Amino acid sequence: MTGVHLNDWVQVRLTPYGEKVLAGYHDQRRQRVGAMAHIYRPDAEGLYGMPLWDLMRIFGHALGLTTPPPFRGTS
Repeated sequence: MTGVHLNDWVQVRLTPYGEKVLAGYHDQRRQRVGAMAHIYRPDAEGLYGMPLWDLMRIFGHALGLTTPPPFRGTS
């Protein structure tokens, strides 16, 4: 049986809406922690990598039927 663990590393490609959500998260972190705040940056292919639990924490409120998708699908 294969499982998913919350510490698994995931990579996503963000939509413009997802970039906005992530920028809001970064702003909140900077206000709380200042210059020590961890900022997620895309790799050379434009993918953001992070643990699954952090992805859920950052984007969970932005997922819904009435909101635009924060992630781009793969083709």
